[in-house]
This record gives sequence, structure tokens and C-alpha cells, in this order.
Amino acid sequence: MLSRLRGFARRHRYKLLAVGALGGAAYLLQWYATRRLRDWGERETHRMLEKVKKQAHFESTRATCTSSLGQLAPRLLSQLTRVLDSDSLLEALRAGAPDKLQVWQQLKRLALQRVVTAVYGAAYLVVLLEVHPGADAEAAALDESAQERYLAGVEHLLTAGLERLSADLAPLLAPLADRLALTDKLGLDGVEALLGWARSAVRQRPEIRLSRYAYPESGAARSGAAEPAGGRVAQLAAETRDLVDNPETEELVAECQGGGSEGFVPPSAATLPVAKLVPALTNLPHTLLRSGPDSLVWMLSNHSKVQVLAANVYESFSEVTS
Repeated sequence: MLSRLRGFARRHRYKLLAVGALGGAAYLLQWYATRRLRDWGERETHRMLEKVKKQAHFESTRATCTSSLGQLAPRLLSQLTRVLDSDSLLEALRAGAPDKLQVWQQLKRLALQRVVTAVYGAAYLVVLLEVHPGADAEAAALDESAQERYLAGVEHLLTAGLERLSADLAPLLAPLADRLALTDKLGLDGVEALLGWARSAVRQRPEIRLSRYAYPESGAARSGAAEPAGGRVAQLAAETRDLVDNPETEELVAECQGGGSEGFVPPSAATLPVAKLVPALTNLPHTLLRSGPDSLVWMLSNHSKVQVLAANVYESFSEVTS
């Protein structure tokens, strides 16, 4: 029996070797395929987990931004009413000032200036807050105080930046207000047209842009605080400043400003004398900058293009850290 097996092996040794080689190759191929499939599955699982984690972090960042808007909008309103205070003029009218026409002239200018400043300030605040959290996704991993440095830009906008914006707008808006006599009557269309003329006048001044009011003029860390000469944090600050200065960002700001007052002009403004419209426009910033989902800042934050900007900024900066 054993001799027969040996004879069979000698006669068919090449076939047996071929079968053995094929079997070994099949085993190796199966092992390799299984290994590659397992590696692919692990990579896909890791990729999906990272995607879910990134999406959760982005949504958390957006929620923080929305919460910050709710807290900062009243501050913007408070600063605006302080810079463009109408109480002294109203008190002068109540006291029977001898130069009533001059006081009314100042009130007309102030009313228009308050509305336009509120719209521009709200658009600047929303876009700035949407840009900075995306950069903070990387900054937080690099430096514990990075977020404070970036929020300094928001603080500057709400203080010195708003004062500068108001001063820049004043000479542009005064001629528009002066065209209106107190006895002229304006309806909703007339008020919207007036605000449209104001936006057109501002667009003629390209220096009126977000970066002018979000960052101090001094060269010591325009992102808000002193930065080292080199390093990723300083580079990140420069990249964020470039993003704020980007023409596409400015186009988005202009679009937000363009529709800023729509839906907020009180219906009672229909065909009223300018003398009665002035108080309504003077108080309009209180409606524009109130807290809640029916405010201007909330509407702008939920603008589709603003949300796309936030997602793109977040994705760009998070790819650097991944």
C-alpha cells in the first residue's frame, strides 16, 4: 500500500506540486484579502467616527455662536444708544428750545444714523462671530488663551469700532436726512428707498469694511492682544484677518446689510409725515437688536450664505489640525 502511494506520488509529482502551489497561493490570497478588508473596515469606521465627532463639534460651535449673539446684541444696542444718544435732543424739544428747527434737523440725522449703524453693526457682528469660531477650532488646540485673543476683536467692534463706524457714517447720511422736510410724507416704500440710498452712499466708500472696525489700527496684534512674532497662533491670526478682509466675505456682509431692515420697519410708518417717522426710526434699533428669534441678528445668523461661510471656515481650519 505504501509502495503504491510512493509510486503515485512519483508519477504525479508535478501535478501535486502544482496543486500545492495553487492551494498555498489561494490561502495567501485569502489571508491578504481578509487583512485588507479588515484594514479598510477599520479606516472607514475611524473616518465615520471622525466625521460624526467633527459634525458634533461644529454644531456645538454654532450653538455657542448663537448663544453669544443673544448676549452681544443687547450690548451692541446699549453702545449704539450711548454713542448716538437722542435723549438730550428730545429733552431740548420738551423744554421748548428756541431753535426747534435746528433740533429737529439733528433728530432727523440721528434717526437715520441709528438705523443704518444698527444694521451695519449687526451684520459685522454676525459675520465676525461666524468667522472666528471656525478659526478657534484650531486655535483652542494651540493656545489656551487664543479664544480670548479672538474675542478681543468682537470687543473692539462693540466699543471703539462702533464709535468709528458711527463717525464714518455721519457725513454720508446727513445729506440724505437733510433732503426730507418735516412735512414730507413717506410710506413703507419711501422708508425702504431712503435706506437703499443710504446703502448706496456707503458703498461708494470702500474703506467702510468689517476689518476697519473689528481690529485696532495699532500694529500690536490686530487680532486683539500681543502675539509672538512667529508661531502658528500668530499665523492663524493673520489668516483670520485675511479671511475677514476677503472680498467674498465683504460681499456677504453687503448682502446682509442690504436686507437688514426689511420686515422691521413698523407698519404704522405708512404715509406718515417725517416729523412722526423720526421717533419710529429713532426707536427702530431696539427692535433690530433685541434678543430672540425675531431679531435682526438671529435672522442674519440663519441666512443660508452665512451658514455656508461658517461651515467652510470651520472645515478649512479643522483640516489644518487633522
